[in-house]
Amino acid sequence: MLFEFFEILFNSSIIRFSWELYSIISTKIASQDENSYTKKLAKGDISRLVQKIGEEGVEVTIAGLLHDKNNSTESRQNLVNEVCDLFYHSLVLLAKNQINLSEIFAEFNNRNNR
Repeated sequence: MLFEFFEILFNSSIIRFSWELYSIISTKIASQDENSYTKKLAKGDISRLVQKIGEEGVEVTIAGLLHDKNNSTESRQNLVNEVCDLFYHSLVLLAKNQINLSEIFAEFNNRNNR
């Protein structure tokens, strides 16, 4: 069932966007642009990148709790913003370690088949 879900998503704009974003991040990491935030994160000390992921995870948690409590347009947008930040930083970590999104989707499929 989950695999069928990912088959549908693979053909969707959401998955295409995820692949495009991953590709953009990978390109920025490989670029010569030393001013790129993405490159600095990926090429710098790994502790800074994982610290950012931890911070974003905490911010997603707080935003989720606040949205559950307030259920406002503002709290909803804050949750969306924080999830975007977490997703971006997670993609940087994956690209830094040359872990392709197909590996992530395959793991989702493996978990579904357990």
